Amino acid sequence: MNFGLDAAFLNQRLNVSAEYYISKTSDVLTDMPIALSTGNQGGAPKANAASLKNSGFEMTIGWRDQVSDFKYNVSLNFTTLKNEVTDLGYDKPYLISGQSISKPGEPLAMFYLRKTDGLFRTQEDIDNYVNSKGEPILINGQRPQLGDVRYVNVDDDTNITDNDRQICGSPWAKLQTSLIFNAEWKNFDLSMMWYGQFGNKIYNVDKWQGRLFSDNSNYIRFEKGEEPYQENPSSSTPRIIYGDQRNSMDSDRFLENGSYFRLKNISVGYTFKKSWLSSYGIDKLRLYVTGSNLLTITGYSGLDPDFVNTDVWNRGTSGFAFPNTRSVMFGLDLTF
Repeated sequence: MNFGLDAAFLNQRLNVSAEYYISKTSDVLTDMPIALSTGNQGGAPKANAASLKNSGFEMTIGWRDQVSDFKYNVSLNFTTLKNEVTDLGYDKPYLISGQSISKPGEPLAMFYLRKTDGLFRTQEDIDNYVNSKGEPILINGQRPQLGDVRYVNVDDDTNITDNDRQICGSPWAKLQTSLIFNAEWKNFDLSMMWYGQFGNKIYNVDKWQGRLFSDNSNYIRFEKGEEPYQENPSSSTPRIIYGDQRNSMDSDRFLENGSYFRLKNISVGYTFKKSWLSSYGIDKLRLYVTGSNLLTITGYSGLDPDFVNTDVWNRGTSGFAFPNTRSVMFGLDLTF
């Protein structure tokens, strides 16, 4: 269902379009649980059983005008999205996939991670790492050491496990926006498109893998100031432990702000006057240069905040996605 309003003012120079939308999707592929007592070996085949609901507001404001030889138009779009799982099928209370959890009545694929509380920097920090009964808390079956990650003990037992995970953020942007600008001045033309999204989180799988240190693989180098605890006790990077993942568990350490604003495309061209071309049998000649993904403003430390994850149940993880390429192209349009 869509409820919209379109309006134009000032001799069609100002255009406004506003819309509230409600979209419901059924028969989404989801894992189908089968009891082990039936002979199932633990596999979960997929079935069209889940339902989703999306709603939000979209508004576009456009302005076009001409001042002497200068013609231009600009369009600004804002979109919000509220996502909700309405049913997972087969009376499932939740579905966990990778670093995400989906529950009916809540947004799809919310990040489900262990929360952290810095590092153990003193012996007093280690001694005070106990539950409400005063019992020591273990990480990977061992007491923490200086430089280890301090995980929040949610279930108040004596071990940090998957039961200590909690919802830590959303992969869904609170606001998406685009800006399109086109202009012409005499024989020159300019067009560009900006796009951005704000308020979403990204689980940086590349960084998690690059800080794993469970074998002798190659890993991401450390920038100055973020060296591991053994080299720089003042940094926020825990100590490296070979073959032990206690400091690289799925946690909010690798959860980052995914907001960005990007210059998706820009093109500048020049069209030669027809009077210059007629003697050569040419109707039109335009030279141009086009750039793609030339500028991205973001605080995300991964390769690219603008990626596609095809796993709808874990869509906010980067998953080693190949980044969008930056390119510059020169060309000409020639018409005889």
